[in-house]
Amino acid sequence: MSWYMGIDPGTSGAALVLPECPSVVTELNQDNSCRFCKCTEKDIIEWFHKVCDRCGGDVKAVIEKVTPYPVQWRGSIASFKLGVSYGFVRCCLLSNNIQIQPVRPQDWQSKMQCMSKGDKKVIRARAQELFPRCKFTVDTADALVIAEYCRRFFKGIGYDRVD
Repeated sequence: MSWYMGIDPGTSGAALVLPECPSVVTELNQDNSCRFCKCTEKDIIEWFHKVCDRCGGDVKAVIEKVTPYPVQWRGSIASFKLGVSYGFVRCCLLSNNIQIQPVRPQDWQSKMQCMSKGDKKVIRARAQELFPRCKFTVDTADALVIAEYCRRFFKGIGYDRVD
């Protein structure tokens, strides 16, 4: 069985893994999600190792692509922290031989019908539509929708429905 991971990098982001059949997901916990704001780097590394062990190495990932922002938009410290987080998570993926597909936020949001323009409530609402029985936080909503995008991307499924 294949597993599909969605990653929203950044200090308030998360990583989340979905099984091939996502309709069975009703709860997100430390087994299938990792909230970066609640973990140390060591915790994150251990979570990636546990996921790969549990999933038998058949994990594919989509990570939201981070690009540099002008200093006046985000600030140099925030941009630096985001870049460090992105690089750290990519390293975790690569060290576990996880296939990575970077994707721009505009691309996954467009395909998943949740163009947020910075409003996290839009993505949270879409996550709730896709997974009505699942309980999740604002921190994990992006990762959940990105994981579903990952599953559809690698399986070649149309983006307008959950299979």
